Amino acid sequence: MKTLLLAVAVFSSVALAQNVPQQVSLSARLSNAGAPLTGSHTLLLKLFDTPSGGTESWSESTLASADNGLVALTLGAQSPLTPVIFDGRPLFLEVSVDGQVLSPRLVVTSVPYAVRSTLSASSATLGNLTPGDVARANHTHAGTYLPVGASLGCTGTDKVVGLDASGSVICAPDSGGTTYVAGAGITIAGSSVSVAFAGAGVATTAARSDHNHAGAYLPVGTVLTCPVGQHVTALNANGSVTCQADLTPGTGLIQSGTTIAANYLVGALYGTSTSPARADHGHGYVCPLGFRSHWFATTGSPEGTKVLCTRPVAQAATWVGAVRACATNYSASRLCTIQELTIARGPATLSHTQEVLLSGYWLADRLADDFAAVTNATTGDNFDAQQDPATTATGFYCCTDGNFIR
Repeated sequence: MKTLLLAVAVFSSVALAQNVPQQVSLSARLSNAGAPLTGSHTLLLKLFDTPSGGTESWSESTLASADNGLVALTLGAQSPLTPVIFDGRPLFLEVSVDGQVLSPRLVVTSVPYAVRSTLSASSATLGNLTPGDVARANHTHAGTYLPVGASLGCTGTDKVVGLDASGSVICAPDSGGTTYVAGAGITIAGSSVSVAFAGAGVATTAARSDHNHAGAYLPVGTVLTCPVGQHVTALNANGSVTCQADLTPGTGLIQSGTTIAANYLVGALYGTSTSPARADHGHGYVCPLGFRSHWFATTGSPEGTKVLCTRPVAQAATWVGAVRACATNYSASRLCTIQELTIARGPATLSHTQEVLLSGYWLADRLADDFAAVTNATTGDNFDAQQDPATTATGFYCCTDGNFIR
């Protein structure tokens, strides 16, 4: 069985100035059953924190040459021995020769702890400071500095007003200085300045940060403005506004920018006009209800114009029946003549409503029956020649003169 007879650990003699090497020399004598070992052997070296078991903190394997059992090793040649390893804990060296663990472990003496000497002047005594962070006791400063004076405070009600060349404070009575006057929301009592707390309203006093208000208040809503073209119409319980489209001109109105005005135009007949009339407007000739107006110039009239009123009647009738129906049922009118129907169907103007003669409404006064014969050519009706009161039509037109209203 292999045994470890002697082990001596010393610092390496190779070192740089002010730097401690991270290697340690080890000399040992190895034997097997009392016979010294010779030749090459593999040594595995480990450091533990206990004599047996424990936690391994470092290891290194090396090929050593034994001369009559004596081997010389340099620990840390492959795995440096750092100050983290030698941190003041007890350490024990375990040696294995050619895979066989030797026992007992060797106690590491205090000599190897010199590895930590690189930190002794800084980290170990000054925490995390480095030597460059510490000023020398005899260091100097540029510039001029006041010394520490003999008097560093004032007594009584005096106050510090300055420093003298010796580094002492200069004192003066705390009177005769600036006089402060309390402004809005402030009170001064002696040397005490305070906020004047008061109620709500128009007061110029300050409110406490934890004050509250009586009554109910709307929260700040998510919608506080309306888009272009809309306006606010109401407020919601959540503080948001309700929007509605801006006013737009309806029937009989016109808009120009923000101005809305009445649209004074010539309206349709039969009382269905959707445009307003001026307050000082006039009527002139007015047709009975249900009749169309047809204005045309005449001579000999004091007003200079005349109005013809027409009304289509969808009623099958003979010439005699149509005359009687106009006179009896439609404002005491008459059966239109061919000349009057010609006027009614004339081109439309601002003062004339064009009448579109309906097919089958061929009954008319016999004074101008050529127009009726042409209009109803397919029927072959000619009142001058035939004079047949029994013949019926699908409808007819009644005519009357308009009433002049000033």
